[in-house]
Amino acid sequence: LDPLNPRLARDPFGRNSVVTGPYYERPAWSLPSSSVTPGSLTVLDVSSDIFGETRRAHVYLPASDVDGPWPLLVAHDGCEYTEYAALTTVLDNLIAEGEIPPVACVLSDPGDRMAEYTGDDRHAEHIVHELIPAVAGQITVDPNRMVALGASLGGVASLHAAWRHPGVFSALILQSGSFVTALGGKHRRGQVFAPVVEFMLAFLERPGRLPARMHLSCGRFDGLITENRRMSSHFRALGVDVEFEEVPDGHNWENWRDRLRGGLVHAFGPVISNRDFPPESPA
Repeated sequence: LDPLNPRLARDPFGRNSVVTGPYYERPAWSLPSSSVTPGSLTVLDVSSDIFGETRRAHVYLPASDVDGPWPLLVAHDGCEYTEYAALTTVLDNLIAEGEIPPVACVLSDPGDRMAEYTGDDRHAEHIVHELIPAVAGQITVDPNRMVALGASLGGVASLHAAWRHPGVFSALILQSGSFVTALGGKHRRGQVFAPVVEFMLAFLERPGRLPARMHLSCGRFDGLITENRRMSSHFRALGVDVEFEEVPDGHNWENWRDRLRGGLVHAFGPVISNRDFPPESPA
């Protein structure tokens, strides 16, 4: 940290000093607006047999007259997305402007991030068989419009959940995904990433049936830019409707915040059904 520089960028591992270019401005759609009524957040305690504990999540609903069924956004690292990337404010503004339909969002947080977000089958089972049903017990969810969102290892967790449970998610928003050794490169990131490598190699061998849409983004100065470039091309070659944003930024929440509009608009655009095919298991 530079003690003379008050500007900070945050990532899942802490804070760093940051310099912004002369033309950078925080997007207006990420700031609260006096003309937009904010949505509501309610606590959702989920009893998890998979993890043997009660997990606390939060459910966002916009200020809308819609009764449902609700398209659902599943946000990994949900509390950090809200605190550092203004996720609920972004949803408020984009819904109010008609850029995306009224959507519900469940803010999910892990117990052990380095275990659960690195290709853990328990996490995928928890999301699909415990968390989403718990949300559906509170509101009417549209099963054809469920989107997973995640940054860094949260991107890995989102892809892994979609891979383990094909047909559940219609779209993914993957921000600076930690797709280590995505296309068979040499692994130099330490033993902690070994489960990610194992998952990515299995995914590349047997991609299965993927969500119809994906929005990937990554900073040009992010150490994961090569993996994200390659994976965006790989997903496109597999027939996915892919948008990829590469920007002059790094691995931080401010970058991920500034990419939310593109990801949400792409993910919640007109329905592309991914349910017109027979079920297919990746394993």
